Amino acid sequence: DFGLDITWPQSAGLGVTVYPLRRLLATVQADWTGWSSIQKLAIDLGGLSVARQMRYMDTYTIHAGVQGVITRFLVARLGWAIDSNAIPDRTMRRENQDALKNTVAAGVGVHFWKIFVDGAFELILPSDARVVATPLPTMAAAENETGSYQALIYTLELSAQIRF
Repeated sequence: DFGLDITWPQSAGLGVTVYPLRRLLATVQADWTGWSSIQKLAIDLGGLSVARQMRYMDTYTIHAGVQGVITRFLVARLGWAIDSNAIPDRTMRRENQDALKNTVAAGVGVHFWKIFVDGAFELILPSDARVVATPLPTMAAAENETGSYQALIYTLELSAQIRF
């Protein structure tokens, strides 16, 4: 028997969608997440308590996308986003690498009868997060892991639904 409480930060976003052409939808959105309000991660697993200083920073994200109607049964989508990092370089480690992220996505939707099928591919472009040893004034040793980290993340999504 154990419990886990996670406090999520406040966030806000604002977006605008327009139809510049009859068959083309364009959208842009900006988001803010107040990660700086969370400075410690505390986990209590049945008497085994772990607390870690995280020193998160607020993040900012910009999204942009377009959707075009190709035919009555087919739509195509393209998207892009840029997202700042929540984890400062001075506390980054291999298991929590974070850097400025660029994301691109493409998708297609098919509609026939009452069936809707959507497929999408998303790619988070690799960014080279370089970490140098940066001990904090109150610590004898650096709490990060010096090195260069790179991650490539991609997602393939497929959904289907029947609308009654």
